[in-house]
Amino acid sequence: MTCGFVTALCLLCVCVVHVSSFTSNEPTDQKSLGCFADRYPQRLNPQIGDFRRHSWPVTACRKLAQQKGYPGFAVAAQGVCFSSSNILSMNRYKKYGPSNLCSNGKGGRLAFNAYQIVKAAPKAAPAVVAPGARAKFLGCWADRGARAIPGKIGDFKARPNPIMDCSKLAKLKGFPGFAVQDGGQCFATKYILKTYKKYGPSRNCRNGKGGGWANNVYQF
Repeated sequence: MTCGFVTALCLLCVCVVHVSSFTSNEPTDQKSLGCFADRYPQRLNPQIGDFRRHSWPVTACRKLAQQKGYPGFAVAAQGVCFSSSNILSMNRYKKYGPSNLCSNGKGGRLAFNAYQIVKAAPKAAPAVVAPGARAKFLGCWADRGARAIPGKIGDFKARPNPIMDCSKLAKLKGFPGFAVQDGGQCFATKYILKTYKKYGPSRNCRNGKGGGWANNVYQF
C-alpha cells in the first residue's frame, strides 16, 4: 500500500515537472498570446502548413512563419499552422474571443494558440580597438546623404583592421566615439552620440565595419 502510494506520488511529481518545463521554457523568439476561438469556414488566417505529425509543431510553425516574414502565427488542432502578414493587425486573432479548448500550446478543435514572433536584438560585434581605448558597441544605424555623423575623418578600407585605425584617430582627436561605414570609412564628431540614431537602425552592417549607408557605432 505504501509502495503504491509512493509510486503514484512520484508519477504526479513527474507530471508536474513536465508541465512546468513546458510553460516556463518558451523560446525567446516567440511570445504566447493565449488561446482563442476560431470558426469554420470563416478562418481568421490562411493555413500555411500542417505539422500534426511533427515532433515540435509549434517550433515548425514558427519557423515557417518566420521564413515568410510574418509577425506571428497560430497553431490549432495540435499542429495545423496558420499565419498571414496581418495576423496581429488590430488584434484580429481575438475576433471570436478567448477559448479554453487549447492544450499543450498546440490549440484544439476550432481553437488556436496565438503567438507573436519576437525579433531578437542583434548581437553586439566585439570591437577590436586600440589598447587603452576601450569602446562600447552601440549597434548598426542607417545613414543618408545628409550624414547622421557629418564628420568623415578617414578611410581605412585598405587597412587590415579599420576598426582599430578609426578608433585610434577618433581617440586622438578627443571625440567621444566613432563610426565605421562601408568596410572602413571612419566618421566621428564632437556630437556623435547625439546624432548617430538620426535615421534609425539598419541591418546592412557586416563584421563591425558598417555597410552601404550603414554605420557601426562605438562609444569610448
